[in-house]
Formats: sequence, structure tokens, C-alpha cells
Amino acid sequence: MWRFPVYYHVKFAFLVWLQLPSTDGSRYLYMRHLRPFLLRHQAKLDQIVGFFYGEMAKFMSLHQAQIRLARICCSKVWTGVRHIINSEVKQVSGAIEGPTTQEMHDSTNENSTTERQIQDSESNHEE
Repeated sequence: MWRFPVYYHVKFAFLVWLQLPSTDGSRYLYMRHLRPFLLRHQAKLDQIVGFFYGEMAKFMSLHQAQIRLARICCSKVWTGVRHIINSEVKQVSGAIEGPTTQEMHDSTNENSTTERQIQDSESNHEE
């Protein structure tokens, strides 16, 4: 829409006009344009909707087994996702409190041991 530089401003103004109760734009648009169109073409629209309804009924009856399988698969996936989310929520629940004193002590000991090992290996390489 780069050729029409105020497109987004016009679109925003139109949406505001539709929604504001003081302008009653949506009622005006429906009563003046949409309703007369739908009334003029009601028979044809009913025919189209009836056709699609019949086609969907045929499709559903022909593919009942595949639809059932898809439902089962989606249900199992959803159950797995909920299980993963619930287990992560339980693990994260103490994260706000931070690590315990014991965990901090263990982490400090691990860091100092690793630093000593690095210093020892560097000193061995220098000799």
C-alpha cells in the first residue's frame, strides 16, 4: 500500500467510524448496503450454503475413520504438551526464590575446583 500513503490512517478512521456509538457507522453500512444486497441475493446464497453443507456432510461420512484418528492424535499431543508444561511449571516454581545456600556453596566449590584445574594445566604446559 505504499502508493496510497495515508492508507493506514484512512483504515483506522473507517474502523473508528464503524465502532463509535455516536456515529452508528456499522448500522448505517449494514442497513444501506449489506442488508439490501443480502435480500436481493438470498435465494442464490441459500443455494450455495446448501451445496456446501451437502458436500461437507459427504466428506465427513466418507472420512470418518481419518477424522477419528486425527482427533485421537491431537488429543494425545495435547495431553503430552500439557504434561510438559505442568512439569516445567513445577520446576520453575522455585526460580523466583533463587538458589539455596547449599546450591551456592556447591557452585562456588565447583568453580574454584575448575579454576585450579585450569591453572594446573597451564603451569604444566609452561614447564
